Amino acid sequence: MKFRKEVQEQFEKAGWYEGRNLQKRYDKINKFNKLPSFLKEFLYEYGGLLVETNDLSNTFSGSLNLKRKLKINSYLLKPSLEGNVLTFPVGYYQNPHDPGSVECDKTGAIYLMGEYPVKLTNNFIEGIEKIILKDQSGFIEWNYQDKYWDEEY
Repeated sequence: MKFRKEVQEQFEKAGWYEGRNLQKRYDKINKFNKLPSFLKEFLYEYGGLLVETNDLSNTFSGSLNLKRKLKINSYLLKPSLEGNVLTFPVGYYQNPHDPGSVECDKTGAIYLMGEYPVKLTNNFIEGIEKIILKDQSGFIEWNYQDKYWDEEY
């Protein structure tokens, strides 16, 4: 799984290298086999890293934490989103302003679950890139009151 050059560089700074494979480590996690194949592939190669965001304006720092323990069972027991959408844990986004868990659904859509759920994109790779690059374009926020994804946000 490869990302845009500037994102791949951030992974390299965090310790990623060609041929990295943590499959034996992740396959030992209870219920890991229930995750979508694209997510397993991503974690095998990039899991266990703390990746700093690449904020070109240097005004906003954060990190994508792929080191924390995945509590998969709780995700499998209860859908996280309205309409019984089941999500899976990817990692945690850490910054002083809006931290949250990074999750994906079985189609690869990426969500940032903080105070309010935000759907970053329908594409897994693009969603990871948006987090690393602090790209907030095109995301939509869940409107709890009216129960729909608010694209006007």
